[in-house]
Amino acid sequence: NTFPLEVVNLESLTVLDLRHNHLETLPPEIAQLIGLEILHLDHNNLLFLPLELGSLYTIRELTFAGNEVRSPPVEVLDRGTSSILEYLKRMQDGRKTQRLDLRNLELRRMPVEVAFMTGLTSLSLSSNHLQKLFVGIGQLSFLTEMFLDYNELASIPRSVSFLTNLTVLSLSHNKIRRIEEWLHPHMPLVRLNLCDNAMKELHPILLRFSLLQELDISMNPLDDPPHEINSQGKKKIFQ
Repeated sequence: NTFPLEVVNLESLTVLDLRHNHLETLPPEIAQLIGLEILHLDHNNLLFLPLELGSLYTIRELTFAGNEVRSPPVEVLDRGTSSILEYLKRMQDGRKTQRLDLRNLELRRMPVEVAFMTGLTSLSLSSNHLQKLFVGIGQLSFLTEMFLDYNELASIPRSVSFLTNLTVLSLSHNKIRRIEEWLHPHMPLVRLNLCDNAMKELHPILLRFSLLQELDISMNPLDDPPHEINSQGKKKIFQ
């Protein structure tokens, strides 16, 4: 049922076979196996792979069939060992620095564990396949910048308005139609990028963002203001 901690003292270990046990977790100390190349975890009761595995650059084969692993997400698991280790390393770095970079991971949904990283100041989920954000994103109250470019987002949850320290929000190249449902003037936005979305009209709520310095609404099918105004930036748009 439990991982034998004596194993982590075997610093020269290259192959570790833990198949067909009843393990529910792996300890952080597994990161001490700095020479590990092959790790078999098949047919246990693991729900999560520990972030510490991301520190083991030497692993070239990781198997976990017969577990119901929920983290990393299935789209990362399906891409194999190198992608799994990369994801775990990024999550580990994010917890240390409070700046989380999950770009280009083929994610279809926002990883649930991100909601528990409440100290984050920066979050990037750009260049994935996200169609929605979970409501819990509003718990990340220390966020100052969030990058969600190049996804498939058609709407944003109202809980984003709880991010009262957010100064940079980039949502370019999505499918967003409306902004008034989730933008709130108490957000101290300085930079807002809505380039290449599906907005047909510009809501006057933007006039209430007194700190806003950069606004990009280009490449939207806007009826008003016209394209030649949109391309000239915030000052001309607001005029």
